[in-house]
Amino acid sequence: MRRLLITLILLALVLGTIWAGAETLLARELRRTLAGGAATTDIAMPDPMAGSVPPGFLVTDMTAARATPLRNPARFGVNLLDLRIDSTHGTLTLPRVGAFAPLRRPNELRLELPGNGIIETAGQTLPLGLQAPRVVARLDPLGGLVVSRMEIDAAGLTLDGRKLSGPLDLDARVAPSGADSPAQGGMAYDVTAHLSGVDLSALPALGGVDLPIEGLPTGPLSLQEKARFWLDGTTAPRALASGVYPAITGLRTGEVALSMGEGLQATVIADLHADAQGRAGGQVMVYSRDASRLLDHVVQLGYLTDGQRRLAMGMLRLISDSIGDATPVDAGREALMTADPAQAQELLARQTMFRPAQNGELRLPLKFEDGVMYLGTIALGPAPLIGAAPPR
Repeated sequence: MRRLLITLILLALVLGTIWAGAETLLARELRRTLAGGAATTDIAMPDPMAGSVPPGFLVTDMTAARATPLRNPARFGVNLLDLRIDSTHGTLTLPRVGAFAPLRRPNELRLELPGNGIIETAGQTLPLGLQAPRVVARLDPLGGLVVSRMEIDAAGLTLDGRKLSGPLDLDARVAPSGADSPAQGGMAYDVTAHLSGVDLSALPALGGVDLPIEGLPTGPLSLQEKARFWLDGTTAPRALASGVYPAITGLRTGEVALSMGEGLQATVIADLHADAQGRAGGQVMVYSRDASRLLDHVVQLGYLTDGQRRLAMGMLRLISDSIGDATPVDAGREALMTADPAQAQELLARQTMFRPAQNGELRLPLKFEDGVMYLGTIALGPAPLIGAAPPR
């Protein structure tokens, strides 16, 4: 019995030494990787002379002042101090982030986020508040440790001391890339998201684009969506450690429900991909019974006169009535009838269904083609960036 006890004690000491050494090694490696900033992709930003083009969201760099071992017997991980995440929209700084795997679930990565942070954007420094944030990522041990599922939720967010949103709930699960993937060799995720109680008046001028908040329908904004996102790379730790982060190459949604109090409700269906320049291509269909009410608010803001409002409403009705009811699936069946198997396979793989308008809705198509955004056949301006532009 005595020998067994001594053996167990020695075994515990050996395992503890290995655990502490591995945690120290992990912290040292992260310090080396993050201290000077990870390698970044040279991203071509939009030409300001080409019009106001909202850039796509891309993480461009990540640094931390220090990385220290957790030294928690129930967790294996590190503390990252003064973590700074740079993106095309600005910078987020968090004073401390704990990244760890519970010993009972070694394939699960959890982030322990602080209740506060700092956002720097468009020349402003704004305090960010996070209420009960939770981030959990599950890794696939048989798939190169790619993120197979990620859950993000929070009880609420504040920005510059004002309530920004109510509860946030996001669940992303790896999905088959499929024959209709916009990029070869990338990954796909099915995302379910719910965000409620968004107060648009708490948003500053983000990215240099002033949001005309005053005069819009009152009430919090809510969003509920199901979508599939395609990436041009992998979420495996080895790839992310190189500093080259995957960019969105396409997205396809079901019916995304948007509401702002009782003043405005709309449904959005999107089928988009990033073109060779990173700009949106494809189509977004917007369904709403409240177009007239929204135009009333635009008149109140002074952007339209009453006469222009009537003309705009008539034009929207004309655009809505002029849309045919063909869908990508209908086009796929037609391709089959023309004995073009390659075209049929591509079109039949696209499952987006732009349904007809229902119960007094207007159905408004936003088309993105050759770097230009159209409402019907009316050019509105440059298409937004949703992916990475080619390196300069």
